[in-house]
Amino acid sequence: MKIYFFKENLRVAVRAIKSNKVRTVLTICIIAFGIMALVGILTAIDAIKSSLTNQFTLMGANSFTISSRGMNIQVGNDRVRAKNYSRISFREAMEFRERFNEPALVSVSFNASSLSTVKYGSEETVQI
Repeated sequence: MKIYFFKENLRVAVRAIKSNKVRTVLTICIIAFGIMALVGILTAIDAIKSSLTNQFTLMGANSFTISSRGMNIQVGNDRVRAKNYSRISFREAMEFRERFNEPALVSVSFNASSLSTVKYGSEETVQI
């Protein structure tokens, strides 16, 4: 009995499509255009998002720095005393780099004062 109703409904639908060909073609075109526009908009949004993310990444907007605490503590009126905190060792920095599992570039760097001189054996840096 259910098959009979399905066949009858299918016959009515096919008859309606044949009798209104222009409306059928216009409806199909509108649906196709809507799907095409939706896919195009979503693709454009993904492309813009990716482009912005890449540009901000180049600027360093999604970067962060891990550093040891400052070495000086201000006490009262301009009195400063040094407090020794342990520095981050090269081994600790490399261990962090290996454990960082995010899809990102990870680098380890060292900041030194531009007034510092680095010496190794008899060699030293030149101050500019």
